[in-house]
Amino acid sequence: MADMEKSGFQRLLDDHASGLNVEHSIEMFSYMGKSEVWKTFQKIKVDGDVAPYVVCNHCGIAVKYTPSDGTGGMKRHVHRVRPSTSSESSVQLKISGFTSCSPVACRKAKKEVTSASVKFCAKDIRPFTCVEGDGFKELASAFVHIGAAYGKLPIDQILPTRQTIANNINEEYKTVKKHVKEELEGVSRDLIQDALFSNKCRECE
Repeated sequence: MADMEKSGFQRLLDDHASGLNVEHSIEMFSYMGKSEVWKTFQKIKVDGDVAPYVVCNHCGIAVKYTPSDGTGGMKRHVHRVRPSTSSESSVQLKISGFTSCSPVACRKAKKEVTSASVKFCAKDIRPFTCVEGDGFKELASAFVHIGAAYGKLPIDQILPTRQTIANNINEEYKTVKKHVKEELEGVSRDLIQDALFSNKCRECE
C-alpha cells in the first residue's frame, strides 16, 4: 500500500465510496494533530495498516501525508478547495456523506460522470490521464460545492474566460510560493532544534 501511486489510491477510495470496493477493508478516522489543518482531514487505514495518505473532508480527495512530509501539502490543498462563501458550513461534503452513499445512486452518478469525462476528452482532445490530475479533481469538486449551494446554474455564467484565468494566475503563484516558503522555514527550524538537541545529548553522555 505504501508504494501505491496517488491515482490508484484515489480510485480505491472512490470505489469504496460507491460501494464497489470488495477487496480491501477501508477505515477513516480523525487524528488530533498539533496543526489546525487536521480538522479538515482524516487518516486512512487499509486492511488495518495506516496509509501514507489522508482524505479531505470537503472533497474526498486523497492527499499525500507521512510524518516526515509534514502538513504542507494538506494546507495547500485546503487553500485551493475550501469554500470562501459564508455558507461554507452548509455546503461542505463531509466524509460520511461519501461513505453513506447508496451503491445504486453512486453507480448511477459515476456512470454519468464517466460519460461526461469521455466526451470531454474526445471533444477537447485531452489525454485520458487528465481526469486523474489533482487540478481536474479540484475543479470538479468546486462544481459539486456550487451545485450544493446554489442548485443548477447555466455553466457559461460561472466559467471564467481565458483572460480571467491569465489575470489570476500570478496571485495563485504568489500564494503557493508563500505556503512553500513557510513550510521550508518550519522545516529549517525543526532541523536546527533537532541538531541542538542532539548536541546536548552528546554533551550529557
